[in-house]
Amino acid sequence: MEKYFEAIDTNKDGLIDFDEFIAPMFKMTEETISSVFAMLDKNNDGTLCIEELKVLFKSRESDQTKEEKIWVQFMSQVAGKDGNITKEDFKKTMANIIENKI
Repeated sequence: MEKYFEAIDTNKDGLIDFDEFIAPMFKMTEETISSVFAMLDKNNDGTLCIEELKVLFKSRESDQTKEEKIWVQFMSQVAGKDGNITKEDFKKTMANIIENKI
C-alpha cells in the first residue's frame, strides 16, 4: 500500500490531493480498486466512514480544495444509512467514475 500511496502522491507532500487521487482511477482494475479501499479502511472494519475519506485528502477540512470537499460530499451520498461506504458500493462508484470519466 505504501508504494501505491507514494506513486499517487506525485508532488511528494505526504498527502493525496484531488487531482492525484482522480488521475490514476481511469487506469484502475478491480484489483487496484480493492487495494485502494483496503488502504483507506484504516480501522479494517470493511467499510469506509467519511472521516477516513477526509484523511485521504487533507488532515484538516479547511485545507481541502473545493473539488476535494465535493468528492467527500459525493461519497457521503453513496454511504448507507449507517454513514459508511461498503467495499461493494466503493467498487461500483469507482467503476461508474471510470466508465463515465467523471
